[in-house]
Order: sequence, then C-alpha cells, then structure tokens
Amino acid sequence: MAQYSTAIVGAGLGGAAAAALLAKRNKRVVVFDPAASAGGVVGTRERDGFRFSPGPVLAFGFDRNGALGRLASSLGIANSASVLSPCYQVALPDRRISVFIDSQETLEELRREFPREIDSIARFYRDLRRTSDRMSRNRLFSAFFRSRSADSYLRSYGFSPEFSVFLDIQSRRFFSLPVSALSVSSLITLFDSAPLALHGGLAAFAGQMLDVCIRNGGEVRYQTPWPQIAAVQKRSVVLQAPDERVEAETVLFNTQTSPEGTDLFLGVKEESLPVGMSREVLCLPDYRQPDRYFTLSVSGPADDASAPKGMRALVGSFPAMRPGAGTKDLCLDHMSSVIPFLREQMSFAEERPPQKREYTFSGERAFRPLRSSGRPPLLRQAGGSLFLLPDAEGSPADAARAAAVFSARIS
Repeated sequence: MAQYSTAIVGAGLGGAAAAALLAKRNKRVVVFDPAASAGGVVGTRERDGFRFSPGPVLAFGFDRNGALGRLASSLGIANSASVLSPCYQVALPDRRISVFIDSQETLEELRREFPREIDSIARFYRDLRRTSDRMSRNRLFSAFFRSRSADSYLRSYGFSPEFSVFLDIQSRRFFSLPVSALSVSSLITLFDSAPLALHGGLAAFAGQMLDVCIRNGGEVRYQTPWPQIAAVQKRSVVLQAPDERVEAETVLFNTQTSPEGTDLFLGVKEESLPVGMSREVLCLPDYRQPDRYFTLSVSGPADDASAPKGMRALVGSFPAMRPGAGTKDLCLDHMSSVIPFLREQMSFAEERPPQKREYTFSGERAFRPLRSSGRPPLLRQAGGSLFLLPDAEGSPADAARAAAVFSARIS
C-alpha cells in the first residue's frame, strides 16, 4: 500500500494550490481527479474549434500583493495578468455602466446614469481613495478597516436603491457576498482598484500549480474516479482507489458540496456583439432580485485559440439558476436582452454537461469551519485528518488563501 503525507481528492484551484505548496515543502503528495486536466469547476471545455473557460475572466488578487500573486511568486510560477479597458460593464434593467481603472472615467459613466446623486457618489469614491492611502501608511488603521463592516459605512451616503444594487452586483460577482457583508477593506479593494485578467485562464493556472507539484516529487492522477474512504485510523486515512489502496496522514477533499448554477456555452459571430461590449458584463434583469444576476464572458478578438476567425467564444454563467427543463431557453432570453439577435447569430448553444464533482461521504462526516472568513471556507472533521475545501466558482483569491492555511497547518 502506497503511503503519502497528504492525499488531495480534486484538482480544482484550491486542491492544486495545496498540492503545489506541500510538494515544495518536500511533502509526499498525491492528487486524484476524474477529469482529464486541472481546474475542477473552472476546467476548460472544447467544441467545434471553440475553447471555453468557465469561471471568472477577471479576479482580484493577481497583483503583486494579492493572494494569487503571492501564491504564484512563492511557487515560482511566471504568469501574466493585465487590466482590461474598460475593466467590465454592469448591465442593470434600465442602464449600462462601464467600469474603468481610472475612477474619474467611471464617475463620468455614473454621472450620466445617476445624475441626481452624483455628488454623493463622487464623495464615496474620493473617501475610499483617502481611506486606502491612510491604510497603506498605518497598520492599526488598516486592521480597523479590515474588521469594520461596510454596511454602516455605506448607509452614511444615503444612496438610492438603484445605485446600491450597482454596488451589490459587483460585490456578489467578485466576493460572492452582498456588499453589506463586506469589510471596508474589501470595499476599497472592489471600488478603488481594478481586477486583472489572467492570460490563459484559471484552469491554466491550476495546471501550472500541479506541474510544480510533479516537479517536486508529487503525483497527479487524472481520469481516476473519486477514491473512497476505506478506513479512518488514529494517525492516517486509507483510501480505496480503483486499482490500489493508498494511505495518507491527511486527506483534503477539493470537491463540490452542492450543485452549481447553470453555464451556457455559445459560439457566436463576432459581428453580433454590441459595439463597445466588454469581455465581461455583469447583468441583472430585475432590481428586486439582486442575487439573480448573471455574467457574460467573451473571448478576446485576437484570441485564435478560443474561437475560429470571425467568431467568439461566449459563456453565460447563471449562479442562482439550477439546470432543468427550459433552463437553456430562459438563459438565452436573458442573454438576448444584452446581445440583440443572439439566437440568429450563434452557431450553437449548449449547457454545461453534468459533472460528477460532488463527493458522497459514507456514514456521518461532520465538517466544521477551520476559520470563519473566506468563501469557500476550509473545513475539518472534528478531531480527524479529513479536511474539506469546497470547489466553487467563487473568489479564486479565497481558494488560494484557504489552501495556504491548510498547507501551513499540516506542514
């Protein structure tokens, strides 16, 4: 029976990060995943010359001081990320706003769409900049705003429900939380800096991390069904893989804990996209349902690896919509409100096929959060050697931080 320091079940972002960090520390690591490549729920999909990358096109944390940037640096990974211009667009039921790296350009957009409250909005952006400067110079001040809730901070500006939703949809997209649940520090990150686009996508980044794992003596076994827990012993866990048993001191499950929303993959003619459409658009059909937002992510115009000439790869992600009868048509209706004549200009549209990325634990396995912050959280079975880091399409930076907490704890 092969023996390892750590077995990682699932090669999503968190699992790949943990595997690379542990292998770099000379731990013997093995990774299992039923897919043919890394990425988990953000793994790539191909059809008819199109290459789709589910998950966010943009993310915070790839900058030098961000969680993803620090992770790449510690692993010696040379990846490139850049700021798009405009960064992204927000499509509300009755208005469209482009968000730029320069807040003054964003304010011009907001002046057009929210003329009656532009003074309060401008003061809000100005205050965020000043607070950010003070945080960079004073650690105590920084710690205070990392713990202070954004809810009371925002209420002092008296924003309209419509502008509040404009803020909220961005928070839900980038932090997987309502804006009222953010800290002031995260609020500053969201509205006083710009997300970056990782060249090659998140699945490629996960693959780079697993390459680090392999170069440092780790093992990665793709296209292997989830190994089952055969025995939980005092100092180790025995897993039953299809052809063998393996024993590990610690096991990390980087699998789904509940079904994700709906993703729709489309091949569309380049001419069908509205003039000035950003590579990522955050869309909300109804002000009364801010959690029902969806995103449109389109490949770049010169990205020949993602789409044939004259075509674009388009992904519509609907986090709150569960797959079912009629889901595809409903998604297309929502997407057509942003891209007119979409149905006439697409070569195909298909839903993400069911992925068996959920892990069924036999018996009762009670996992509790190891830390209170972060989405997805890192969980541990009470008193045991089993850990769970849910594989989700939420914040990549949170997955990186959770993987770092796990690797530091068991090293």
